[in-house]
Order: sequence, then structure tokens, then C-alpha cells
Amino acid sequence: MNERHEFPVWRTTLFKHRGAVLALPAIALVAFGKPSRRSIAAGVPLALAG
Repeated sequence: MNERHEFPVWRTTLFKHRGAVLALPAIALVAFGKPSRRSIAAGVPLALAG
């Protein structure tokens, strides 16, 4: 019952680097949106943490 699933390489890589992937839209929102300093301080590190 303990089957190991092999995922495609792209999926494994995406999961491994999910913090960086989530940080991209967060940084774009910081650059082009009108966030408060408080939301930037909370959101970007949270996105990087994944």
C-alpha cells in the first residue's frame, strides 16, 4: 500500500521553488500596485516562505 509516485520534473522543480514563484507576483504588486508598507512587510516574506 506504500506506493511511491513519480512526478514530472517540472512539477517537482516548481514545488521545490514555490516561494520564488509566489514572490514574483508579490513583487509585481509592490511595484505596480499601491500597497502600504505594512502589507509589503508582511506579504513579500510570506510569499518567499511559500
